[in-house]
Parts: sequence; structure tokens; C-alpha cells
Amino acid sequence: MLIPVLVVGIILLIILFAYIAFYFRTKPILKRQLPTSSEETYQIPQSYSTGRLVAMVKNPYWIYAYWDLNPSQKQKFTSQYGKDAWERSRPTLRVYDLTGVESYTETKAPYFDLFIDDLANNWYIRVGKPRSTFYLELGRKFADGLFVPLLRSNRVTTPADSISSEIDPQWPPLEELWKSVYKAKGIPVPGSPQLRQERND
Repeated sequence: MLIPVLVVGIILLIILFAYIAFYFRTKPILKRQLPTSSEETYQIPQSYSTGRLVAMVKNPYWIYAYWDLNPSQKQKFTSQYGKDAWERSRPTLRVYDLTGVESYTETKAPYFDLFIDDLANNWYIRVGKPRSTFYLELGRKFADGLFVPLLRSNRVTTPADSISSEIDPQWPPLEELWKSVYKAKGIPVPGSPQLRQERND
């Protein structure tokens, strides 16, 4: 009596597993959809139309400039010099050296021109002059030499390329401390006469 019951139970289990396997095999799998973002995507604009030319010091021999032309400045230029004036002229950076020049005569300061790329919005400029003051003008230059400025930069001053000769009393170098100690105590500086003379000067 027990054996037939076990057989029937086994058969029912086989039928149940077969049905479950068939059900999940034929039922379409629902793919989980990722939530879509409602946030807008933003791109950094190539220009902010600020109409600015900014100069910065890189080191004693180089300065760096970046600029952002306003479309109205180009329109004003073409309306004054002709529709094809932009194509007939070259983008130019004019570098003025204001070292030792009075402010009221700065337009007569010495300068040099750099032809740049029309697609550029920044440039490294080798000035090669430490302890000097400069400002820049960005403009267009025609074949006949006429230069039309569009933007003007701030002034920048390049630093020195050597150790300063001025000594801060709060932070003197060790050599100066060493000299002051010997001089204060009246102790002769040890070493050769030449070295002693140099350190006593």
C-alpha cells in the first residue's frame, strides 16, 4: 500500500517540476528599463562674448594672454572697413613695452607685432625682458600696415630673473647673519685674507 502512494507522489512531483520548467521557459522575460533622466545636458560654449583681453605673467621671459571677442566688435569692424575687411586682414597681437614710459605717452611706447591664428583664443608671448611692464592690444592688420585695435589688456610686469639685492631684516640670509655675529663681537673672520676682506665688506 505504501509503494503505490510513493509512486504516485513521485509522478506528481515530476509533473509539477515539468510544468514549472515549461512555464518559465515560455514566459517572456521582462527587461528592467533604466530610469530616464529628465535633466538637460549642457555643453560649455566656445565663447562667452565678454569682449575681454587678459594678460598674465608666466615667468621673467614670457607672458600669457587669452581673449574673448564679442560678435558686435567684429560687426563694427566690418561695417567701418568693409564686408570683406575681416578676410583681408590678419589677427595680430601688438605688445607694448611700457618700461620707463610715462602713462600719458604710452601710445608711443615701443612695440612688436605677433601674427596669430584666427581660431586661437590664447597665446604665449616671449618678451625676454625681466622687470619690465607690458600691455597688449588684439586687432586686425591690413597688408598696407594699418593696425586696427579691437581689445586692450591690463598691464603686467615680469619679475626679476635673479636674486634680489635687497635684504629683508626679518629674513636675512645665513651669510648675512654670520657676518653680523662676527662684526658685533669684533672677532676676525677666519680664512684667507681675500675671503676675510670679502666677508667684512
